[in-house]
Amino acid sequence: MANLEDHRRFVIHIINNRKEIDEKNITELNNYLLNNRLSLKDLNDKDFDILCFALDKRISFSLLKFIIQQCPYETYNYTFYFTNRYRQYCGRYKHEIRNHIYYGVPLFMAIQNGNFEVAKFLIREKKADINYTTKEDDNIITFIYNNNFSFSEKELNFIIRKGFYAKGFPKELIDNLLLNDYNDKVLQTIFELYFMDNHFILHMILLSQRRVVLTDTDLDLLIQKEKSKIVVDDVSYSNALKSNNLKYLTYLLNYDCRPRERIIDTI
Repeated sequence: MANLEDHRRFVIHIINNRKEIDEKNITELNNYLLNNRLSLKDLNDKDFDILCFALDKRISFSLLKFIIQQCPYETYNYTFYFTNRYRQYCGRYKHEIRNHIYYGVPLFMAIQNGNFEVAKFLIREKKADINYTTKEDDNIITFIYNNNFSFSEKELNFIIRKGFYAKGFPKELIDNLLLNDYNDKVLQTIFELYFMDNHFILHMILLSQRRVVLTDTDLDLLIQKEKSKIVVDDVSYSNALKSNNLKYLTYLLNYDCRPRERIIDTI
């Protein structure tokens, strides 16, 4: 009689068998669960999480939806920490993150893998939060950067347009992008989309609906606060100058909250 580990290994085999069409995999998995009176949730423990594993393997949307249907979670805003046993199940050691515990968050993994259809489903149907933070205070931005040491323009557009605002973009990340003369469009996306984003616009609409009168000083303070979401300092300018990219200097000048005299002294 098969034990829990045998069941887990067989389900992993089905998920890994991507040569077969989705319908066949789903039918095989469903029949296996029925014949063994097994729930996918039974497979989860501190060493294994079926949803994180499925996302890690980049399975199809239809198979993923079947897994979620068969194994509903109380919340999809959770952190699963990768143990040595879990990495053995995955068959690789790709989850080594600088100065971080190995972990996965379903929504973060979907976005990192470029599976935006799954990410939209988790947000829309399963209330996954784009602003979720781990107990280490990591968010979607730090998760992707610490895993890949980079971003794609598509990832950033998706994250920002879905309402990201938690803790913002770490200064270390911005400085590294400036220093390494990274993709212009990535920095442009950060500076242009992140400031005065949907969260800020909704706040302004709410003030208008409540007939709150803003003085020029009030408005200036709101804008300054919005700009301060990314810290610009002397190091930022130094890195931009080292990269010899005038576009970067323009971004910094437009969003630096400090007095102009101070900025001129810095440059």
